[in-house]
Amino acid sequence: MEENIIDVLLNNEKYAEGKAFEKERLISEDLQNSEFRNCTFKNCRFDNCLFEKSTFFNTVFEMCDFSNCNFNSTYWKNSNIIASKGTGSNFSESIFKDTVFKDTFLNYGNFVLSKWENSVIEKCSLKEAFLSENKFKNMKFIETDISGADFFKSSLKGIDISTCEIYGITLSENMFEIKGAKVNYEQAVEFAKMLGVKIV
Repeated sequence: MEENIIDVLLNNEKYAEGKAFEKERLISEDLQNSEFRNCTFKNCRFDNCLFEKSTFFNTVFEMCDFSNCNFNSTYWKNSNIIASKGTGSNFSESIFKDTVFKDTFLNYGNFVLSKWENSVIEKCSLKEAFLSENKFKNMKFIETDISGADFFKSSLKGIDISTCEIYGITLSENMFEIKGAKVNYEQAVEFAKMLGVKIV
């Protein structure tokens, strides 16, 4: 008999290792302070669940829906979130190391005060997401829609966003956030317009 997420955590003091969870649906479950190590979640759905202060090591979410869940102050290491949906989820004050988000919807997500290191966001949608006061180190944004996202006080120095959709992003008045960022010609024109420069 396959173990479900709740049973594993209850029987192991909120610790799960080497488990494969598939097609589970959890509603309003309190999973905070849990630790997942070498686990996979496939085709799982989490409705209004609380993962606050949980940790994810070598963990994979594939084709999962965790929209509107609370991942505040979580820690991610060597993890992958693939072809999933996290619209409106709260990842504020989280840490992401060697972690990849790919083909995932994160529109309206809250990543305020988060830290990223050696991580990748590829072919994702972060429309209207909140990424203010983030710290990026060796970060990659690839073919991702960040239009309307809030990058206030988040330096993009050294980051290549040339393949991304950036229309309407929020920056500080002096736009220091994009100083040193790598952009394409159309994006440079857009930023110039934001600075009040008239292109002739």
